[in-house]
Amino acid sequence: MTQLGLRIYIAFKLKKLFPKKKMFFLSFIGGSLFPDIDIMLVAISSLLIPLEESIFLFHKTITHSIITLSAIYLILLIAYEIKKNKIIINIANGFSWGMIIHIILDSIFRIGKIDVLWPLPIGVINGWDYENYQYLILGLDLLFFRLLASELIKVLLNANIKPKNINFIKPL
Repeated sequence: MTQLGLRIYIAFKLKKLFPKKKMFFLSFIGGSLFPDIDIMLVAISSLLIPLEESIFLFHKTITHSIITLSAIYLILLIAYEIKKNKIIINIANGFSWGMIIHIILDSIFRIGKIDVLWPLPIGVINGWDYENYQYLILGLDLLFFRLLASELIKVLLNANIKPKNINFIKPL
């Protein structure tokens, strides 16, 4: 879950460059968050198998794979061909770009191994040994969450919001 704030902050900053298509931005954010569900997969599977095996099977493997990304994109393209709804293609493109950005950022800044061509036995990228940098990374995460909160405040202030919804700004 590290760099979660960074990913969403980058998405908000790059929003001007994104195509102004319905559901693209939301699906981009969804795609940039999707690979982090591996943490939940590890937690759930650790109830059935030992934690070490669970981490080996699910952590930064299936959800960080370009092959998985291709399969999801193909499924969305098939759905588009069946329904002929342009929103589906916008979702497919946004989700794919979000996932690509996530994989690239994880490849550059990530800690530990990333299996980008899972299930193939090639394409493993080894990251930093984080024990020496864990407090620095956690500090940067807090900084990026703060920057993200400021972006969300700007969005709320620039939107036509009802007075009762202004309470969303207080926690941010």
